[in-house]
Amino acid sequence: MGKQSSLAETVEYDSSRGLVCTREAHFHQLHLPSIDIRWGKTGLKTVIVMNREKFHKATQEVSHDTSYYLSNYQDNHEQKTVTCLAKAIRKHWVVESNNWQLDVTFGEDSVRTKEGKQALIMGKLRCFSMNLIRWSKKGINNFQATIEKFTDSPDTLISMLRQVNFL
Repeated sequence: MGKQSSLAETVEYDSSRGLVCTREAHFHQLHLPSIDIRWGKTGLKTVIVMNREKFHKATQEVSHDTSYYLSNYQDNHEQKTVTCLAKAIRKHWVVESNNWQLDVTFGEDSVRTKEGKQALIMGKLRCFSMNLIRWSKKGINNFQATIEKFTDSPDTLISMLRQVNFL
């Protein structure tokens, strides 16, 4: 992207869980045929450069990262589209976070089943369990500790299930 000016920009601020995050999205026109002729038919029009800065309140440390995304939207210069794409990128990280949580907390990647439908059902139950925990208590920091608490105290689990109108 070098010295090329942005078609559009958006900045988002977020403060939660001991972090202050700044996300800057810069939208640049993409000239794929100048890279390689075969890319000309892809319809990709824009490179989105997402710069993130995170300030960790507890440690006073600052971290930076940059990610690159490609888009085929025609009207990337419109602020509504720019904001929509930046939010879609943010939501993508939620999906990745869920996948990480399922693997770490529930050991999903190490689960072996003999039947395809069994694996699908077990995956849905793990996602359902994770969502129930999220709905019952805002601001849960440690899913593993919460699950262990339910194991040690079935009354706590029953109380949570009642709280979300499951029982």
